[in-house]
Amino acid sequence: MTQFINRSTLALGLNLKKILTICSVIGLVVACKETPKEQPVEKKEEVRDKDTVIVVKPAEEKPKAPVFDSTYDQIASYIAGIHQAKRSVLHIEEDSVWANYAASMDRSWTFADTVRHQLLRQWSDSESLASMSKGKTLFYPFSGPDFLNAHILFPNCKEYILVGLEPVGQLPKLLDKQPKETYGYLEAVNKSLQDILHSSFFHTKKMKVHFKTENVNGALPIIAIFIKRTGHVITNVEALKVQKDGSLEAFAYDSLTNPEFKANGAKVTFMNPNTYELKNFYFFSQDLSNTGLAEKTAFRHYLDSLKGYFTFAKSASYLMHYDYFSIIRTSILERATGMMQDDTGIPYKYFEPEKWDVTLYGKYIKPVKPFAFAKFIQKDLMAKYKSDSSQIEKLPFSLGYNQLPHKTNLLIARRK
Repeated sequence: MTQFINRSTLALGLNLKKILTICSVIGLVVACKETPKEQPVEKKEEVRDKDTVIVVKPAEEKPKAPVFDSTYDQIASYIAGIHQAKRSVLHIEEDSVWANYAASMDRSWTFADTVRHQLLRQWSDSESLASMSKGKTLFYPFSGPDFLNAHILFPNCKEYILVGLEPVGQLPKLLDKQPKETYGYLEAVNKSLQDILHSSFFHTKKMKVHFKTENVNGALPIIAIFIKRTGHVITNVEALKVQKDGSLEAFAYDSLTNPEFKANGAKVTFMNPNTYELKNFYFFSQDLSNTGLAEKTAFRHYLDSLKGYFTFAKSASYLMHYDYFSIIRTSILERATGMMQDDTGIPYKYFEPEKWDVTLYGKYIKPVKPFAFAKFIQKDLMAKYKSDSSQIEKLPFSLGYNQLPHKTNLLIARRK
């Protein structure tokens, strides 16, 4: 009997052990089923600000190409000598005459780029001009249509404002021209560009001839060429009138073709074809003498509305040395955050040490013809170049009236 009980007890114990084992397995399975699955977490870029608060930075959307009328860009490309594989708007044949013109433009551009433009870009980078003027407005008085040097030296500006005596003009009506007329127009354009591409400035007397209606017809075609040749796309062109209070009113481009419409200027909107960043270029045909900027004049009010801009002046005919250009000189000194110029701009004596940090470059020599007059010699500037000669950086390029690199001078003034 005792033996039976022991066997029964043993059998019961083994069965109980099996039961417990099975229950454990079932419990483990149930527990696994109840465990929630880990959800995938979207990766987000986190930026910590100075207060160590976590800020989630939203993903930046890739900019979209704007929709625009390509007519202006196609006209500009044609007169710039730039081939376009597809012209959906402007159907003009790129014949052998145009091909020769384009080749001539390429040669002139390559020469200027090799001799001067590359050196200017490198120097601008080394002096941080691009970063210093980033997002700012560049004001370039007495410029003519020289967008070229303005953009090479200050490529990151948001707006460019240029002022000269030249008429605004208009882009050529290529579809209305006979082939012979078009060839004559291209020849006139080529001639008008030779001075600035070979000597970095426009000759005033030649501009009066080149920019006549029967030739290039104003500053706008040259501006358009420079915008295209610096790698941009023109998205719009508008006519401008400066209102009595100094505000600008824009009109459709066709207004420029109306002889009764008196435009003060033109606005060209252009973009980087890679980033689609839009920028604005303004050209005003305006007398900047005290007479042209007399009190209560519209453009005087416009100038007074500009603040925080950077100024560039070169080959400025020493006009701001005269008392009858004191208004524009004072306006710049009161409103600009900085300035770069050669000795033809504002005289050195007006940059007060208490207000400006001035850095000199190159070498100062007496003004050359046709400005070789004693009244333009700045003795204080000459003395400063002499006393600081060991600290003044040489310039590897020519810019302005002095065509040899070792005879070019520049001044950069930064407001304190």
